[in-house]
Amino acid sequence: MPLRSIVLSVVLGFVAFLASTPRCHAQWLKQSLPLATGWNAVYLHVDTSYATLDELLAVPSANAIREIWLWTPSPAEAGEISDPRTPTQPDYWAHWTRGGSPSDTLTRLHGNVACLVRTTSGLNWEVTGRPVVPVYRWTTSGLNFIGFPTVAGTAAPSIDSYFVPAPDLRSGGEFYSNFGGDDPTPALIDDLVGTRLRRGQAFWVKSSSGTYNRYYAPFEVETPGESGVRFGETAGQISLRLRNTTRSAVTVTLRRLASDPAPTAPPVAASEIHQGPVPVLVRGESTGDAFFPKFAFRSLAETNLTWTLQPKGETGSEVEIVLGCDRQALTGNRGALFASILRFTDAAAMAQIDVPVSARVGSHRGLWVGNAMVTTVEPYLNAYYTATNAAQFTNLISTVLEPREGQQGVHYEWDASSGRILTFGGGTWTLEAADLRQPGSLLARLKTPTDAVSFYLRTNRLKAATREALDAWAITDPPPERLSSGLVRDLNDAITGPELWNAARFAGVVLRSETQGLTKLNPSGWNRERLHRLLLEDAYPDALSRRRPSQKIGQYARRTPVSGGQDVPRPYPLRLILHQDPAMVRLLQKVHLGFGVTGAPILTPNAANLDPGKIADARRISAVHLPVRAHDQPWNATSAESLRPGATVAFEVRTAHDDPRANPFLHRFHPDHDGLTAELPPQPAAIGEESFGIRRLITLTFDAPEDDFDSRTRAASALLGRYVEEVTLEARAGHPTTFASGGEFQLNRVSDIETLTP
Repeated sequence: MPLRSIVLSVVLGFVAFLASTPRCHAQWLKQSLPLATGWNAVYLHVDTSYATLDELLAVPSANAIREIWLWTPSPAEAGEISDPRTPTQPDYWAHWTRGGSPSDTLTRLHGNVACLVRTTSGLNWEVTGRPVVPVYRWTTSGLNFIGFPTVAGTAAPSIDSYFVPAPDLRSGGEFYSNFGGDDPTPALIDDLVGTRLRRGQAFWVKSSSGTYNRYYAPFEVETPGESGVRFGETAGQISLRLRNTTRSAVTVTLRRLASDPAPTAPPVAASEIHQGPVPVLVRGESTGDAFFPKFAFRSLAETNLTWTLQPKGETGSEVEIVLGCDRQALTGNRGALFASILRFTDAAAMAQIDVPVSARVGSHRGLWVGNAMVTTVEPYLNAYYTATNAAQFTNLISTVLEPREGQQGVHYEWDASSGRILTFGGGTWTLEAADLRQPGSLLARLKTPTDAVSFYLRTNRLKAATREALDAWAITDPPPERLSSGLVRDLNDAITGPELWNAARFAGVVLRSETQGLTKLNPSGWNRERLHRLLLEDAYPDALSRRRPSQKIGQYARRTPVSGGQDVPRPYPLRLILHQDPAMVRLLQKVHLGFGVTGAPILTPNAANLDPGKIADARRISAVHLPVRAHDQPWNATSAESLRPGATVAFEVRTAHDDPRANPFLHRFHPDHDGLTAELPPQPAAIGEESFGIRRLITLTFDAPEDDFDSRTRAASALLGRYVEEVTLEARAGHPTTFASGGEFQLNRVSDIETLTP
């Protein structure tokens, strides 16, 4: 379902401090470095800092490597050096020696670094690391010790051909390097045509004209950072820019490669071993209208993509590539790592840029904030069935009205004066909070069962969250609202659920005659719910009220609403604040995001849980349309459903008719609405006399996943769907008035903290 006219006003600026510390995302790539005997100039396109050099070079195949010198001057210091053959300051180098030396200052090698490696014999040094996006820092007044992202495993281009797009460097530049030998002094390269610019070879480069060089490859890829594309557990879309750096058209191809296996020496953490490639999607053309576009996509698992970039500076010389993580295809336990490499190459086989990409399986737990936009309201005015004579009445109740006469305890009568048809009976047999006459005694029997019914209900019908709350409750304390509401929910599931009656189970219960009669009928549907309610009432006669289902009082049989909902002149926003933990989804009137007294970030509806010294850093998010509750308690969902595409979550929000904090019909200083009768002394007014009880049933139906780019990539961070709310004003004599409204909503996850501190 496309989101139409949604307006978000979510407090997001504070969320950064609540984000979890990012873990290292490990794509692995093996770089081969051919080394000659003696001194070699090497450039690393992978980051090997996960291991020390002692660990990295402990393998027998690397025994010939005796020293590594890393070039470390600042750009200003490097600018003072005009000839690499001139001795340099020792401080400009960090060095490592096999066996260790007191003067060693180098322990690890990062990516995008140039160094000198001395060997005692020729070898092919294969080093596994994390690929990094090329990053260069150029000095115009001195030397640059760098490598270039040429294509690996092919006939490398010559220096002369590679720098055709950079004529100042091609004709006026100086290139030096080390190709082996006992002398660490680099050699000036005179033959630029015959010398290959091999990947992994480092060169000393200087522009004789002092020109600032911006050319390192015929194209460049702009990423969020050297570490590439990290979707983590929540991100769905990340943009790259692909840019031509030459004065000629360049064709670039993108392909997804599998990550190499993680190194075993030294071993990496289990959480950094990838489970497979990232399901990367690339956004395509818009397939929707201008206001609510949908985008097609292509999967890199199925095809390679190619772009032809126009010459630098012309229209079409660069493109935005919007990458998406297909969250529908990312499966496994939360935190499971998926890793791949995005390889960009040009048609001339000049350059190869590897961009690491990673993602982790996420969850929908945490804090979600958004808006519902109310766009339709169903009026309380209703159309009623009418009959002008007894024959029409008989025809209606036998062929039109549902349920039929006698079904589900329903009885119809004709009101000849108005022509309308009165309905008696029917309704639902489920419990309401008010039906718990003595919740403490019922909970005590379920906490430590001594009878078969209580044991069965605790073991088979109470949900795990209710049992946990029950075990944590002390019998001497008043039952908390969360426990009572969970009990009502679970008992209602028992009433509407599978068969509850079992002769042995209820052998110790005194059943009234009405209950006994139903047990012999093996009823189904409405009558089975009736039996289940009666069984519970008989098992707990002091704890549960004995009442008939709702609609006991005669009401007129109502047709479908007149319009089914009328559009409002202007959409009205309602703030939604939801939190999901492993057991429950909750609706909140307000939540604070801040630091607790232990210094850790917390989510709490109660400001007293915040560190007083850091109150200025905290933020509060409120939903002013929801009533304030005692102790700022949230509302639990009426089902065990979770926040996910395709799910439905509902909340029942009640405001008592005599609640002075939250009921809008009460006005303390108005005698007609102060909740007190006109008697002396005043008495509390009954429901419907001066104020209504308010029952709001809020239902969120999340959109099922659609097959477009946004739908496939946003599920971990945004959820959309349909909002429906029924507001019932409860008055005297059971005559409620119900309004309904509807619209659409969007929720954004603003924190992944799973625990809501009460």
